[in-house]
Amino acid sequence: MPLLALPPFLTRRKEAAMPETTVEPDKTGPNVLMRFLTQGGAIVVVTGSGLYGLEDNHWKCLGCDDTDNVIGRYDWDARDKANDHATHCRAMPKPEA
Repeated sequence: MPLLALPPFLTRRKEAAMPETTVEPDKTGPNVLMRFLTQGGAIVVVTGSGLYGLEDNHWKCLGCDDTDNVIGRYDWDARDKANDHATHCRAMPKPEA
């Protein structure tokens, strides 16, 4: 029986490992600017060069395959539309084949 017992808030706890939350680059492509998570856990990616004058930014949902087919979107426009889609989309990630 210990002479001095430490209160529970002073005792050491084993640290839990953090789950891996990164996405492999080969699933989203080399020119991905941003990623958003849908309500169901799928990913919406915004792709483009990232350069201001080129207007080559688009978004695509990797869960429901909804996409922005209009050419010449600015990055902030594609970002806003992708974020809006991710907010409302309930698609789950597709199973690996």
